[in-house]
Amino acid sequence: MLAWGSNNITKAQVRPVKPKPLPTQKVKSLRTSTKTVRKKDSSIGKPKPTRPSNTIQVQANETILTINKAKDLFKSGYLLQTFRLLNQYKDSPQMDAESYHYLGECRRNIGGGIETNYKLAEEYLLKSLVLQDNKDVHLSLGQIYELGGFNLQRDSQKAIFHFQQAANQDVSFAKFELGRLYFQGLSDSLKNENKGIVLLEEAGIQDIPEAQWMLGSIYAKGYDSVPRDMTKAKFWFKKYKENKTIKQNIKL
Repeated sequence: MLAWGSNNITKAQVRPVKPKPLPTQKVKSLRTSTKTVRKKDSSIGKPKPTRPSNTIQVQANETILTINKAKDLFKSGYLLQTFRLLNQYKDSPQMDAESYHYLGECRRNIGGGIETNYKLAEEYLLKSLVLQDNKDVHLSLGQIYELGGFNLQRDSQKAIFHFQQAANQDVSFAKFELGRLYFQGLSDSLKNENKGIVLLEEAGIQDIPEAQWMLGSIYAKGYDSVPRDMTKAKFWFKKYKENKTIKQNIKL
């Protein structure tokens, strides 16, 4: 019998204690949690995949809706409102031939709260032509090139070119403009009274009052290549009067 507190314990007297095995469910859960941790660790530092955003498409659709609204405003005669909408999108890829045409018309308009600028009008009208040929755009370009001013240099050659393009597409007023330029002659090289009369008469037959009045005046006065002819003068003055009366009645 050993005394209390004695250190003389033999090896035979010490029994090793075996560790109790963990229950099967606990072992499985530990293994599973270890795998989960490893998977999480392996994903650290990698960017998470993101879904493609449709913000750009939404903005493009909103721009198109605004541009279409501006087109409707122009057709209803609201130039200032049209200009304010289109001017903010003038560099947008959603601008098409029609919208550039209307923006150019706004810039060449005199009055109405919009600063007239033929140079900018030229830029927008030419952009419209690049996207799509248009007889009305040719007519507008011809008119600003003929008049000049408002930051644009007058150019009779360009005016005639665009009037001719519009006249080729049977634009009656372009025939009048072209005929007037040839008859009056912006320069000696451009003056051609016979060619001018032909074009003016085509425009007059198509009920352009300006052409009818000019033809009446030409025949009433007489020129070098166009002899005085009061019968023709009275005919065209009568057509002019009838035309103006009809238009006035339509306005009423």
